[in-house]
Amino acid sequence: MQLLKDEGINIDFSLDEEVLDQINQVYIDTRYPGDSSLLPESEPSKSKVIEFLDEAEKIYNIAEQRIEEY
Repeated sequence: MQLLKDEGINIDFSLDEEVLDQINQVYIDTRYPGDSSLLPESEPSKSKVIEFLDEAEKIYNIAEQRIEEY
């Protein structure tokens, strides 16, 4: 990160870390299944999946924009 800043590349943007933690937990639980369910309330609801996809799309769009700037 510091190398990018030293080169004058702006990488600052806000993320919903709570949503990212939830996405990470679903990924870990599905990649490495154990005795626990995907989320405390079992499988993610359709609205939760949409929230995950929206956050992922936001990150993708920001990354794409930053790449195009440089």
